[in-house]
Amino acid sequence: MGDGQRDGLAQLAISDSFLRRVQYQRQMRDGVVHWRAFKPRQDEENLSLTIRRETLLSDDGIEEYQLRNALPSGDLPGILLLTLRDLTVDLNPPRRPWHNPDPKDKVYGHLHYSIELPEDTQHMEKLAALATNNGVIREVVRNRDQDKKR
Repeated sequence: MGDGQRDGLAQLAISDSFLRRVQYQRQMRDGVVHWRAFKPRQDEENLSLTIRRETLLSDDGIEEYQLRNALPSGDLPGILLLTLRDLTVDLNPPRRPWHNPDPKDKVYGHLHYSIELPEDTQHMEKLAALATNNGVIREVVRNRDQDKKR
């Protein structure tokens, strides 16, 4: 990536936070994040994050975000939180987010950021520990479990 794509970092504060969606219950359960939540898919060149701004600062906004990002199965993704401090100070080697708008996402695409892929399983474990320490924002909700609540 060229430095021009990473200029957005200068506009970030150490307390800024980012959301990461996860698809499977095995990636997080009962408030504990597993390293697999940060395992890249084969086609991923970087990991996606969404900066927590605007409507994403409220519980209602997070609920809407989870609903809008429902998986094709109807499951609702889990949502993790990492801060800029987690990514740039507490993580070694650090992963500095850069603004990477997603034009396909008309609602949240302007809030999209990316980080370089983790180096190895140990690096993913550290990311998982940081996300666990921040507290899971939303657990994965299976489609069949949603039907039981209705």
